[in-house]
Amino acid sequence: MTDTLAVGQPQTRSILLWTKIQPGLAAFLLILTTPLMLMIAIGLKASGSGPVLFRQARTGLDGRPFMIFKFRTLKTDGSGQCSRFGRFLRCSSLDELPQLWNVMRGEMALVGPRPHMAADDVRYLVVSEHYTRRQSVLPGMTGLAQIRGLRGPTTDENAMARRIDCDLDYLARRSILLDLRILVATIRTVLQPFGQK
Repeated sequence: MTDTLAVGQPQTRSILLWTKIQPGLAAFLLILTTPLMLMIAIGLKASGSGPVLFRQARTGLDGRPFMIFKFRTLKTDGSGQCSRFGRFLRCSSLDELPQLWNVMRGEMALVGPRPHMAADDVRYLVVSEHYTRRQSVLPGMTGLAQIRGLRGPTTDENAMARRIDCDLDYLARRSILLDLRILVATIRTVLQPFGQK
C-alpha cells in the first residue's frame, strides 16, 4: 500500500495514526447519522420507486477499483435527470453519507482526492501527466478541491486541471490540521442549504 504524504516523502506518525483511526470514527459517525439516513431513505421512497442506494465502480488507492456507495439521486425512468429530492441531496452533499461505509471498510478516507470512474481517469490523464499521484493516498469523502467549489462532473479541461492542482496541493501539505479544516468547511457547505430562507 502506497499511501504516502507526498511523492518521495514518508508519512508522519500522526498521519498514519489518523488514517488508522478513521474506520472506527466512520463507524461512530454511521451510528450518529443513522436517524438522518433513515429520513433520507424514507424521502427517497416517498419520491418514487427504485433503490435507496446505488453502487458505482471508482478508482481507489494505487489505482485499485472499489464500489462506492451513494444515495440515489436520479429518477428511475431512464432520463438521467435528478429527482427534486435528489437535487436537494446533491446540493447539500447528503447523498455522500453512505460513503462512511467505504471509510469503515478501509476503501476511503474522510478527506482526500475524490475518486473518479475509470473512464474519467483516462480523460484526466490527458489533462495532466501527474494525475496518478493522487492515487497514492486513499480517496476521500471530501477534499480540498470540493471546498474550493470544484464539485460535480465536468468536461472543461481548465476545471479538470484546477482539480488536479488542488489534489496535488493537498498531497504536498497533507496534515491532520488540514484535514480538520477541510472537514469543518465541508460541514458548513452541507449546512448552508438549511440556513437559506
